Amino acid sequence: CWLSGRLRVARPRGCTVGMPCAIWATVVALVGWKVLPHVPDMAIRTGCLVYAMLLSGMACMAIMLAASRTTQRLWAMMAAMGGALFVISDAVLAWNRFVEPIHHSGLIIMITYYAAQLLLFVAAWRLPRSVWPAKP
Repeated sequence: CWLSGRLRVARPRGCTVGMPCAIWATVVALVGWKVLPHVPDMAIRTGCLVYAMLLSGMACMAIMLAASRTTQRLWAMMAAMGGALFVISDAVLAWNRFVEPIHHSGLIIMITYYAAQLLLFVAAWRLPRSVWPAKP
């Protein structure tokens, strides 16, 4: 919700919207294609799919905000990096849980998770309610 409010003011258009969404849809589809068949229970599989779609939507909105012509570019980039790290953290978690063990997975998951949370928090704290587009 926080990202959608700022994204509405930034008004990204064209390739700025299409490319991040296409990239994240591809990443989520590839990870999901590999992970979901290994999830034993249909209810958990459905939950994983819904969660992956919500998480990738958040990351996509953060990247679109960073790609828009905003005057607060540094903080928007921090939000985008936080969104990407959050997706990486949960992708490693899902792969480790359902497909095969990953060496040092706990360390990878926690470092990417806490870095994502820190970046998203700092971006939320520093980005004003109105992220005005940059003047051409």
